[in-house]
Amino acid sequence: MGLIDLLRSRIYVSSGKLIVFAIVGMVLFSSLPSIISEAHPSSYISVSYSFEKPSITKILMGDEVYDNVALGSLACYGDAGEPGLPARGAYILLPQGTKADKIEIIPGEKICLGSGYRIAPVGKSIPLVEGAEPLPPSAGPIYNSHKEFPGKLFDEVGTYEFRGYSILVLRLYPVQCIPAEGKLFYYRSLTVRVSTSNSQPNPLFRGLEKDREEVAKKVDNPSVISTYRGKYGGGITDSYDLLIITTNSLKKYFEPLKEYHDDHGVKTLIATLDETGDTPDEIRDYIRDAYLSAGIEYVLLGGDDDVVPAKMLWVYGLDENVTPYQTFMPSDLYYGCLDGTYNYDGDNRWGEPTDGEGGHDVDLMAEVYVGRACVGDKTEVNNFVDKTIEYMRADADQYLKKVLLAGEYLGDYGVASWGGNYLDQIVDGSNLDGYTTAGIPSDKFNIEKMYDRDWQNNYWTKEDMMSRIDSGEHIIQHDGHSS
Repeated sequence: MGLIDLLRSRIYVSSGKLIVFAIVGMVLFSSLPSIISEAHPSSYISVSYSFEKPSITKILMGDEVYDNVALGSLACYGDAGEPGLPARGAYILLPQGTKADKIEIIPGEKICLGSGYRIAPVGKSIPLVEGAEPLPPSAGPIYNSHKEFPGKLFDEVGTYEFRGYSILVLRLYPVQCIPAEGKLFYYRSLTVRVSTSNSQPNPLFRGLEKDREEVAKKVDNPSVISTYRGKYGGGITDSYDLLIITTNSLKKYFEPLKEYHDDHGVKTLIATLDETGDTPDEIRDYIRDAYLSAGIEYVLLGGDDDVVPAKMLWVYGLDENVTPYQTFMPSDLYYGCLDGTYNYDGDNRWGEPTDGEGGHDVDLMAEVYVGRACVGDKTEVNNFVDKTIEYMRADADQYLKKVLLAGEYLGDYGVASWGGNYLDQIVDGSNLDGYTTAGIPSDKFNIEKMYDRDWQNNYWTKEDMMSRIDSGEHIIQHDGHSS
């Protein structure tokens, strides 16, 4: 499974409630991680992960009682109908100029937690738009197996590049079970040993301190950062933080935003399409050059996609009651993820799962952070700039803590009828329906709830919403059909 597939994966079990959760960047971390690493450039690296004893609790799914296995803050992983067991994402930095040749897992002590458990199965996630009656998850054929499941200690997701640093991504499976017997085991530790060989250094390596700081936040073995030496051959000429790309006709209206950023320590450069080129490939090349020569971290595309074009990427889709289809969709990922061409096989379908370097997955670790101002004329740019500056001036202690949860009536689906029922689950997190979610902490945010479920006549009006928007809500989470 590649990184794109990982981004599309569903986390854990669903009782059939109409919710879709996605793993973004494999955020699977232990609450009390214990990691030990060794680096032997051009030979091997070793990273050890230790795990606490899992907790097991009884949960009700439909009319069935199951055992829910939890291991710290690790999310559970699996396909529909399989036992949901905790998994951990491993991000291992490879030494500069090396690649992974062989991956071994050296398990620590294997502890039996007992037998007779009926592990909660992973359910099929159903999008809200389908309006389907929620069904409890069901145990698949794997529950008749007398073999260990998942029967492996890791999956290799792939090796990805971030600003010239090579990061090996794995999924570790510290918990195993024998479904038919209900036996449950876990390993107190898993040591990942990666044999490496020489490879060409990544040309996007800049050798900047801010890059080292960012990499240290992403990997489990930051000591390997010291193996990365040297700088971009061209050197940083003029240093900038933010690049704004827009048209000649709109450039002057973005100047107040540039001035505000400059005055507050975010050095900003504005470039027009006359300078960058007006095709996605030319714009990406300009961004890559600015990344290397000017040290930028952020890019703002100043215009709708008919002003500053987006790259059309190939997708495989499935709509409600429609057979699978292939199509293209506009995406700005192309401008942020600067490794590779996004079209390894040279056809007319950019962004396929085999369009990364060497025919592997497309690299989705972004070198620069990209946003887009969806504007098309002077008035829209002025509104965007004024609101952005006002946002940055806002009293962080007041405005940034204001959250509105707005839930509508979704239809006659029993407990699934009310959007508020789902929104309640994102306050402080929830273990309902087999999902383990980390929600909005109520002790740090001022959360207001506006639910049809609790409202007079079970219906809040557009005026109710408008008044709250005007009052300055920072985050608005809506669950409904907007009808």
